[in-house]
Amino acid sequence: MLELELSMVQDVAKAVHSGEWPREAAIRLTSCTRKEWRTWWELGESVIDTPEREWTDGERLAAMLVQKVLHAEAEFEAEMLRLAKEHAVNGKGTWTGFITILERRFPDRWRKREMEKKGRDVFDPDAEMRRLSEKRAKGADEAADARDMLGG
Repeated sequence: MLELELSMVQDVAKAVHSGEWPREAAIRLTSCTRKEWRTWWELGESVIDTPEREWTDGERLAAMLVQKVLHAEAEFEAEMLRLAKEHAVNGKGTWTGFITILERRFPDRWRKREMEKKGRDVFDPDAEMRRLSEKRAKGADEAADARDMLGG
């Protein structure tokens, strides 16, 4: 297995800071396999989550990898947001590209969200018609269907 080195951690973090995906950057820059990357990442996460103790050099580098990559991702996100705001304020018209990058790279925070519907707003007429048609096919009467539809 390829041994993780400090220079590898720094190179990967730098690539992530400029927008690359962590695993792909590591594979490209260190010639590691996906399995080696996953091993380093999982080791780093497990070490970070444990109380302080004497870490081995490998554990320390794996923990550093996780910390530096997460930090680099946060910096990249902040830079994309800064550029989007700058371009929107200056009227350059290219701010949407930065938002698109944010939406795709960090979907949990930046994707477009549909308005949540509650109560009667959830009514889907097509789904309701299918449901009623299926009930009719099974022999239910229309009066019962109407009562169901009205919630009675």
